Amino acid sequence: MYLPDKNTAILTIPKNGTHTFVNIFHKMYPNTHQVCEYHDRASRVLQIVSKHFGKDAAKECKILAIIREPKGRFLSALNYRWEEVLIKEIETIKRVGEDVTFDELIDFSFVNWPCNEDFMFNPQVSWLDCNLDRIKLFTKYEELLSHIGYTDKVIKYNESKKYFTIKDLEKSKYYDIICERYCADNLLYNNLRNP
Repeated sequence: MYLPDKNTAILTIPKNGTHTFVNIFHKMYPNTHQVCEYHDRASRVLQIVSKHFGKDAAKECKILAIIREPKGRFLSALNYRWEEVLIKEIETIKRVGEDVTFDELIDFSFVNWPCNEDFMFNPQVSWLDCNLDRIKLFTKYEELLSHIGYTDKVIKYNESKKYFTIKDLEKSKYYDIICERYCADNLLYNNLRNP
C-alpha cells in the first residue's frame, strides 16, 4: 500500500496483516484509490510508485513492513491455505483439521504443491528485495501504524482458524526442513526483537 502524502509504502507480506492494513488504509484515506494494495515485493512497489508518482517519489519512498515470528507465520499460512479444503488421497477424501494429520498436510504442501510455487510460503526476506536502508521493519502492528499516524484501536481481519500448533510443528518429521527454509526470517525477526 502506498501513502502518497507520506511518500511511504507498506509492504503487505502474505500472512503479515494484509487485510488489517487494507481496512485501515481505507479508513485513513476513504476516497483514495490504492495503486498497490496486495502482495507485491518491495522492488515492484517502487516500480508502481515510479509509474504513478514519478521517479523522484520512488527514489525517496520509504518502505515499512511487519516481520512475523517465522514458525507462527508458517502455521498461519498452512492453516489458511488448507482451511475448508478437501484433500483427495487415493479414493478417500479427508477434511483438513478433522482427519488429516499435520505431516500429511506438510507432505501435500511441499511435495504435491511445492511451497516455492505458493507465494504464501515464501520466506519474508524474499519480499524485501531492494536496498534495505530504505526499509523500516516492525514486529508489531501497533508500532508500524503509530509510525504512520494511526492511533485508533487495531482490529485484526482474516485471522486463520488454528488447526495446527507450534507443538505439532515441533513434532513434525519436517521440522528441521521448515526451520532451514525460514532461517533468514528467523535471524531477521530475532535481530528486530533483540537489537
